[in-house]
Amino acid sequence: MKSKLLITWLALSSLLLVGFQNCGSFATDPLLKATSGASVLPGGTQYDSPYTDGLAQGTTQAGALFARDPSSASGDQRLSFSADLSPYAVQTTIKHLDGTKSYLSDPYLKVNKDDFYSSYADPNASLVFAPSDQRFQQVNAFFHADRLIGQLTGQSLFPGGSYAAITVNAHCNKSNNAYFDTSTRELCLGFSSISGKRVWAADDADVITHEFGHSLNHLYSPDPILFSSAEMGALDEGFADLWAYRASGDAKVSAWFGRAILSPTGSGSFDGLRNLDAVISYPGSAAYEVHDDSLFMSSVLKAVQSQGQMNPSQMAAMQKRLLESLQLGHGFSDVISILQTDAASYGVTTAQVNTLLSARGLYRKDLVTEISLDSTKPYYLIDNHGNTNLTTGNCNGILDSGERAMLFPNLRNSGAIKGSVTMTLASNTSGVRVLSGGDYAFMYRLPASNTYLATEMSATAGQKATATSDYRSKLSEASFYVQADAGFSGPASLTLTLRSMNTVDGAVQTTTLPVSLTVGSTATAGSCSTSAEAAVYP
Repeated sequence: MKSKLLITWLALSSLLLVGFQNCGSFATDPLLKATSGASVLPGGTQYDSPYTDGLAQGTTQAGALFARDPSSASGDQRLSFSADLSPYAVQTTIKHLDGTKSYLSDPYLKVNKDDFYSSYADPNASLVFAPSDQRFQQVNAFFHADRLIGQLTGQSLFPGGSYAAITVNAHCNKSNNAYFDTSTRELCLGFSSISGKRVWAADDADVITHEFGHSLNHLYSPDPILFSSAEMGALDEGFADLWAYRASGDAKVSAWFGRAILSPTGSGSFDGLRNLDAVISYPGSAAYEVHDDSLFMSSVLKAVQSQGQMNPSQMAAMQKRLLESLQLGHGFSDVISILQTDAASYGVTTAQVNTLLSARGLYRKDLVTEISLDSTKPYYLIDNHGNTNLTTGNCNGILDSGERAMLFPNLRNSGAIKGSVTMTLASNTSGVRVLSGGDYAFMYRLPASNTYLATEMSATAGQKATATSDYRSKLSEASFYVQADAGFSGPASLTLTLRSMNTVDGAVQTTTLPVSLTVGSTATAGSCSTSAEAAVYP
């Protein structure tokens, strides 16, 4: 499904900005115990990081780092990005180091890539550096990711044998961004430029833990599942936030690097990139952006963890269990089902879970039988070879012999407003194939008596959308990839299976709709004019 949804990147610059109240304190943090205002130069205050450690101790060295981030340590939510950050670092012991390497390394992390600097923190010498030294960010990134691995291993929640080591790039050449790349297994921690100074994502433990958390998500729930629907993408981001919350105990994620991106010169409060205490209504508040839409479920899970008074170990076990429950092509309903079933083991009741779901519009039953294909135009075939996923096409809106196209089902809803609609498409004709990875499709919501596209995807409600790259991306999530074999032409039969959300009684709701199309003669790929291109898009 990577061809349909590119959802592993944090893409910080596009995230939700909400108000800020308190960045949290280490006094109430379940894991971090530090004294703020302590200088690591020359002596520093010792940072106590107790946890159940399941990794071999390896080589150890004294090191300096931020227990969370500079503003949290200073107690100043608006700490200047130009300030000397040394007073807010603390000292601790860096463990699990492979002393045979000249860079920071444990069995699962390698800090051996840096886009801006050629020198690396050497585990065979002291790791106490000032924040102005590039090796400080390398130590900080290693420590926070390594600590989580050690904790999970101590809980028997980290299956090390199936976890391929990742590369940590603490100074990644990405402006206003940080991400974990599942293909290259690189954790990229970028920067934000403010008045000529770079503010590093690697100084913010929330960002480090969030991005490393993506690697855990894709360990517990394989890539194809987390790539298989827009809601799965939102869950991937939400669980990454929950790993950060588990480490910090603060619902407001990334108050330092997030502020550098979204509010570098603003006055007043800042609430982090996302606030897990937010209550937003599904599906009306769907933003069609996986980071924003992650709050639908992450806020429920955070509330369950809080009401159940779960400690970090229990949180980790819960998150692993929920990630393992996800199914290909599904979405929020998978998590909701397990929450309802396992409520007592999380220290809450099913009624409490349903109350939390109801407050966010997630306790619902959408009747799938009220959805049908439009009688006038049941589907659109998009055969524009300019689309990177389509190798051929002539913009005639017909699937031709040997051609690959995108099929968008033109659904109508005769009932009340609906939440997500999950779809699968299968071919009943040997000459037409539904391509693997393009056989699942997803709509965030399907409003009543209106087109999905007109109200949800175009720039102006009710206006025919143009084939912009943003529009193509959204359309792709709700479409399938089909291909006619060379030499095949004539009628073809396919079956569309729909599934809607039912979190009230849990009964699976599906319905099937027939899709019939006629395959034309061999197409000649050619440039699609703007008018021709727009004509084949809904």
